Amino acid sequence: MVWICIFGIIVSGAIAGGLLINEAIQLDSSPIKTDTNSTLLYVFGSVSLFLTVLFTILICGLRSQIAIAIEVVKEASKAVLDMPTLLIFPFYPFVFVIGFFGFWIYAALIMWTCGDFVPKDAPQELVDHVAETGYDGYDFDEYVIFHRYKDAENLLVLHFFFMLWVVQFIVYVSYTILAGVFAQWYFTRSNDTVDRFGEKDLSGCSEMCKSSAKTIVSHLGTVAFGGTDHCNN
Repeated sequence: MVWICIFGIIVSGAIAGGLLINEAIQLDSSPIKTDTNSTLLYVFGSVSLFLTVLFTILICGLRSQIAIAIEVVKEASKAVLDMPTLLIFPFYPFVFVIGFFGFWIYAALIMWTCGDFVPKDAPQELVDHVAETGYDGYDFDEYVIFHRYKDAENLLVLHFFFMLWVVQFIVYVSYTILAGVFAQWYFTRSNDTVDRFGEKDLSGCSEMCKSSAKTIVSHLGTVAFGGTDHCNN
């Protein structure tokens, strides 16, 4: 199916480019002038053919990697069939990310509103305007403005990078947990010793719990460092 899709993309790009160039040739040779710009058709057709050729060259160069990726997806699909509860696993990091974003926005609002109300002398023009409105008994010698702390503004920059790091940390913890589950599945013998891909004696929930515990106990430092390195890049 993957190779069929790739072949379809190549054929579609070639056909689109050929049709555009053919249409441009017909417009140039036709005695009837139209508003259609044949030059643009030549350009779009040539670009389509160029990108198609470039895509074909890349696919030819990466065909072995694509074949490996297809085999990996096949193995992953077998693991999901043996442990269907893996399908609900992405819900858990999603909940953590949503909860963190709520906390992050709340903390960002607090930082943004850190400051003091500073009194300022009212401009004479404003005082005169207030007097003209009829508020003679109103004392309007000064007003206040909100002055935000400079340190709080600088802290918002760190707060932003903290958000990036935490999101990457949650994502890579999820990757590590899933890697442990799939590794356990892959190296577990099936009930049928002849056919390794028979039904496995594994429970998706129990394997996720075991992998989560192993990740938390042994791999959080590695994941945290990886999240930091990913944010820096």
